[in-house]
Amino acid sequence: MAIYVLGSINTDLFFDVPHFVRPGETLMPGSVQILPGGKGLNQAVACAKAGSKTWMGGRIGKDGAFLLEMLNQADVNTDLVGVDNQILSGKALIQRDAAKENAIVLYPGTNHAIFPAQVDEFFDSIPDQEILLLQNEISSLPYILQKAKTKQMQIFFNPAPMTDEIKALDLSMIDVLIVNETEGKELLGEQGNPKAICAKWVESHPDCAIVMTLSSKGSLYMDHDYFFEISAYTMPVVDTTGAGDTFIGYLVSGIDRGLPIEKALKQASYGAALSVTKPGAAPSIPTLEQVEAGLKALESQAKN
Repeated sequence: MAIYVLGSINTDLFFDVPHFVRPGETLMPGSVQILPGGKGLNQAVACAKAGSKTWMGGRIGKDGAFLLEMLNQADVNTDLVGVDNQILSGKALIQRDAAKENAIVLYPGTNHAIFPAQVDEFFDSIPDQEILLLQNEISSLPYILQKAKTKQMQIFFNPAPMTDEIKALDLSMIDVLIVNETEGKELLGEQGNPKAICAKWVESHPDCAIVMTLSSKGSLYMDHDYFFEISAYTMPVVDTTGAGDTFIGYLVSGIDRGLPIEKALKQASYGAALSVTKPGAAPSIPTLEQVEAGLKALESQAKN
């Protein structure tokens, strides 16, 4: 199979600051970086680095040529990415503080210029019954879900950033929902422990599995018949940007590669942990060889 990612493609501008900017304050950053990003791009790169044949769909402005270059260097096919000469590519302004946390201001740009005509062109160019990975940083999501369903695709959906529009979507069309704990609580309007929140989702969507990430507490998977949870791996933190996207890309790739869900979750969790040891989002995503070598070393240590 192949993974088709229809999602956001951004330029990320990183500003290293002693603390997040306060109202009325002007800060001089310690350093500035310009890197490729966007949840769609990040997750596509993670899928490809995890070993899956991956296609990227979406739109960029004429300022986004280097974004295509980065995707191609990661072995992501970009033939389905359109170029809009009237609108700038998406931009993310990211503050990174001394505690290695981040605060983000997002300009959607061409990511919100994906209209039904572009959606039709994307789906007319791909085969049926493949994997589709979506996020909530592009326009026309209701139409995209309908088109994907007619193509009998296996739909993975990461509803980030969480907005009111998400609750109006027909989420019965998706196959796997991937959320963090905060997003899960907001989407279901439910407080309580993560397992109970996931159980409520599966009860109301029996044909849809859920994966919930719990930051330093690990992650869990639940469907109508099965439940599994895994602890997080701990690494020295340099930058947390893109860790969630790395997890998602590795998870979807693991399922695409036919791994049992337990092994797919382990690779996703370890890949995300490795990603925080380097700066940036897409540039910090590890290769499958690095992930497998790290997990093998941990297993050897556990035996000894």
